Formats: sequence, structure tokens, C-alpha cells
Amino acid sequence: MKKNLLLVSTILALGATSLTACGGGAESDPYKDLDFGVDISGTTISMLTPFGSEMQNQLEALVERWERITGVNVEIESKGSYDTLKSAIVSSASSKTYPNITFAYPDHMASYVGSDIILRLDTYLEKGANTKFDYASNSPEFKADDFYADYMAENKSVEFKEDGSGYILGIPFNKSTEVLTYNKTFFDWAAGENEAIHVPTTWDELDTISTLILNLMKNRGLYGKVLGKDNVVYESHDACVAATQDDEMFDFSEVMDPTTVSMENVTKAFRPLGRDSASNFFITTVRQYGGEYTTVDKSTRKGKVLFNSEANRQALQEMQNRYNSNTFGIPATWGENKYCSGPFSALRCVMNIGSSAGADNNAPAGGKFDVSCAPILYKDASRKYVISQGTNLVLLDKGSNAERIASWELLKYLTKYVNGEFSANTGYFPSCDYAFQSEEYQEFFSYRPVSMTDKINLAAAKVNRDLYTAENTDWIKFVDAAFDGSSTVRSTVESAISLLTIGLNGQQQTPTKVLQDLYNELKDYQ
Repeated sequence: MKKNLLLVSTILALGATSLTACGGGAESDPYKDLDFGVDISGTTISMLTPFGSEMQNQLEALVERWERITGVNVEIESKGSYDTLKSAIVSSASSKTYPNITFAYPDHMASYVGSDIILRLDTYLEKGANTKFDYASNSPEFKADDFYADYMAENKSVEFKEDGSGYILGIPFNKSTEVLTYNKTFFDWAAGENEAIHVPTTWDELDTISTLILNLMKNRGLYGKVLGKDNVVYESHDACVAATQDDEMFDFSEVMDPTTVSMENVTKAFRPLGRDSASNFFITTVRQYGGEYTTVDKSTRKGKVLFNSEANRQALQEMQNRYNSNTFGIPATWGENKYCSGPFSALRCVMNIGSSAGADNNAPAGGKFDVSCAPILYKDASRKYVISQGTNLVLLDKGSNAERIASWELLKYLTKYVNGEFSANTGYFPSCDYAFQSEEYQEFFSYRPVSMTDKINLAAAKVNRDLYTAENTDWIKFVDAAFDGSSTVRSTVESAISLLTIGLNGQQQTPTKVLQDLYNELKDYQ
């Protein structure tokens, strides 16, 4: 796996803009008296996380092991979501009741720079490269260039030195992107019915493949029926079992024809593709169709929106046309709030684009069909953009010298020395080549998965390894401009796809109106 991955990040072109010094401001220099040789045994530090129970359990197991190695006590608490975590830290800035160490997206970092509470890690990396403890075999030193370039870029693109280079504000921890999860059993069967049917790679190819799939469903009379493993259509599960003494191949008994379904049953309509994140959908579409999303003013660090353009109107018009042709659905199409994994499992779609870290949520109950992963759809080969996601570990300006060094040691341990183990257990991607080459992560690639969840996680990891980050890949992982308020912009544009598809009070909005209304709502970012 190559070390320097591709990244497009508009924030890297910010120039030589310099911000107010973070971490102590004019009153103190939080780096001046750092003693990396201090005894940290018996020290207590605090950590806030954004994770749910499963991820939290994986993290806490690693932290408990680190506590035994170092003698440091970590008071760890989950806030349950990324937004809640950020709000808790920002609201505690004035009282300095924020934690010693936490997880952050680049826009979180921008807020913490504004609050003057985040520590620059350049001095830590310069003076604290050696590990104080035997975390791994020989515990190799800890360096910034250990980490994949695309992941490190966002950590150096929020606050800048006078020479234009970025301060390092975080170290990559849990990283993911998006993949297309597909019903492999369905596509294997459909290819036998029509050899032209395959997993699509581009949006234009999706149009063709979706038409073939919709025609196949209708012509075989599958809506409201079940398909036996003998390739015969039956009226019900019981009829299939009576005739074959076996379960069906596909149960479409609760799936309906999208061209004839009534409003009462519209959430049961079949559409070949589901699309999870509305904000990712909007932002990635803008990138893939040659449009612009946001930028940052070089002198003021004020974020600006740029997406009200003809290129983006055309892109959104294409997506609206696809929706109206029953090519894809969003969660609300099937009465869901956030994800299409439920409809996918219920055979109301046979593909779903969503987070690689959550791809295993598409595993069907009882393993009723096989699932695999592919890259997301793209517009053309010159703009194969896929979003880079996940947080970084950061240190906040709090505590004694021992607490700061203890927090730094924990950061090093989690981001490098056990990151491969964490990635293998959670479905996230390793932060660096050391983690990728670790015994735990290589075992993850080499063993034969037993559960469907393991199989999907492995398939998603292979998409990242073999395609998104291959040595000569033409895929481009991107991160957009991080500024104080960029998360507000992201949450606002999330409504765009819903307005184009589901509509407002049942009335679809035009791309022109959607973009103009978003601009009006985001007038503070123009």
C-alpha cells in the first residue's frame, strides 16, 4: 500500500495566512517548559469521544491496556455523536473544563482555534518522537510522515505559519470513505438472466443498468412474489417451500413496482440504488461534475459558499431526473431517517452507497443473500472523487506538564501502535503504513471471514486498498475547506437532495430554486 495517497483539499491553497497563536494565547506558552522525560505514572487525564457503544467498547479496551502499561488513569466519556462532542467542548472553552485529549474533524479544529484551546503538535513531534514505553516491538519513533499524506493534510490545513505551511493540529485516528455495497447474490442471478447486467461504475452506466434491472423485475413478475432457488416465481414463501422443500432465493413479497405503487405503499417501491448521506451526496456530486462547494478567504479565514453555479444546477438536474426514473432512492424514499440499510436488507434496493465504516449495516438478517462492495459511482474518469471521512486525535490546552505528556503518549499509542488492531476490529482504515502492516490488520486481510459482517468489512477494506489507494490510482480522496462554520454549511446543504427528490409538501423543487434558497440561508458565508 502506498504511503502518499492523493488528496484534493481546497484549504491547502490558503497561502501564508497566520492566525492568532493557539493554546494559551498571549498569557502563556504551553510548549516552552514541556519535559518529555517527566514521570507520568499516577497521572489522571480526561478524554471525550463521539462514539456509540460498539466503537466505545473497542476504544476503551485499548485504553485500559495502555493504562496498565503506563500507570496513567484515563477518565473517558462518550458524548454519543460528533456534533454533541464539539458543542460540549466549545461551550466549556471559557471555563477550561474541556478534556485533555479528544477527537476532531477539521471544522472542529477551526472552532477550537477560534476559542484558543487546541495545542499545536509540532513541538510534540519534534521533541517527543521517542516512546516512553514498549508499546510494540522496539517501539519505533513517532513521526508526522509516518501517516498517510491525505489524512495528514487536513491536520495541517486549519492554522498557518508565516511561511504558509500549516501547523499540525491533530493526528489521524479513525478513517473511512464511501463505498457501493451491493447484493452479490442478486447480481449473479441477474447476470444469468441478462448478461448485460453488472455492478455499474459510472452514473451514466447506472442509468442503463437500472433500466435493465427494472425491466427484469417486471418481466419476470417478481413484484409481490418470491423467487425460488429453482428460478421459478411463486406466490408466497409457503408455496415455494411446498414445491421445492427449500427456502426461496429472494423474497419480493413486500416489494412493489415503482411505476404503479400507490401512495399508501410508496415506501415499498423498488429502486435499484439507495444513497445514505444527503450531505455527502451533494458535496461529492458537486466535485464529480466539475463544480465548486466552498472556499476560505486567505486574509480573513472567512468561509465562502460557491455552489450556486450552472455546473451544479446541471448536476442536480441529472440527479432529479434519475430519481424520477426510479433509478435511486434516499432514506426518506422508504420512510427511513438516515440510512438505506433497512430497504437494502428488505430487497427494496440492491445497491447502497454509504460509509465504508458502516457498510456492514447492510448485512441482511439471517444471511439471506451475499453482499460485497465496490467503489462509488463517478461521473467520468477525470473526476473520480470520493470523500475522506473520520476524525483525528487532538490535544487541548489543559493540565500539568505530566498530564500533557500523558495525553501525548496516549495519542501516539492509539494513532500508530494499536491503530491496526482498532481498524481490524471496527471496519475503519489504518491511519499509517505501520498500522496497515501490523500483524492484526494483515490477519484481517488473510483470514476467511465467517460472518456476513466480517465479509462486508473485508470487502470494503479491499476497495480502499486495491482501488482508492492503489499505487497508480486515479481515485481522489478529498476533504473540503475547514473553517468556523463549515459544519453549518454542510448541515444546511443536507436538505438539497431531499428537496429535489421527496420535495416540499410533496412538490419537488427545481435545482435553481434549491441552490438559491440554500444561498439565502447561508448569506453569512458569501
